[in-house]
Formats: sequence, structure tokens, C-alpha cells
Amino acid sequence: MAKQRDLIDALDEHCRSITVRATSRDKAVSVEVDGLGAMTGLWLSDFAYRVGADTLAQLIVDTAHAAAAKAAERQRYLLGEFGLRMTALEQAPLVHHDGSAFQPGPRRSRIDAKEATTRPTRGKPPGAVPGG
Repeated sequence: MAKQRDLIDALDEHCRSITVRATSRDKAVSVEVDGLGAMTGLWLSDFAYRVGADTLAQLIVDTAHAAAAKAAERQRYLLGEFGLRMTALEQAPLVHHDGSAFQPGPRRSRIDAKEATTRPTRGKPPGAVPGG
């Protein structure tokens, strides 16, 4: 459990530390976003104002969108790695303080578990004990 908690804490820390900076092709605009895609910084070159207000506004929006997309890509990667590592931890043997170990079995969904307890045995009424 401690390893799983530590893994969750590490994921949270990594996601919070994501920052992405994107720059427009003409280098007029640079935008920085956090891991959630929220803008945290905006830089305009000396010539950025020459393109006109509407063009500059669209350039800012497009550059911010590109930065947010890259931040989302990084989060997806982290979540994928998290899933792999959490699955490995869930399948690892649990070692007790006395040295004995418990090996978890394959996980079943709640639906599978419910069907296993409510599905009638062939030719027997629901709730009948198999073989009895």
C-alpha cells in the first residue's frame, strides 16, 4: 500500500510540474502553459504588434492551443506509465511482517464477480450449491 501511495504522490507531483512553452512559427508569440493547459506566461516580440490586433489575437490563441496540446500529451504519457506501474504493484506479492506472502489473483470486474454469485448452475435453482 505504501508503494502505491508513493506512486500516486509521484504522479501528482509530476503532473503539477509540467510546463510547456510554444512559440509561433514567425517567433512573434511565445506562450507557456501548466499541466492543465492554463496559460502561465505570454511573451510578444518587438514586431508582434505590427501584424494587427485580430491577427495577433489569433496567433496568441493558436500558440496557446499548441502548448496546451503538448501538455496534454505529456499528461497522457505520465498516466500510461502510472497505469503500468500500478498494475505491476497490484500483482506483486504482499509480504507480511512475519515473512509470509500473499499472491493476489487476477482481478475481476464487479460485473464478473456479481454474475459469478448470481448466475444459476445448470439445471439447479439460483442459490443452489454446485455439486450438492
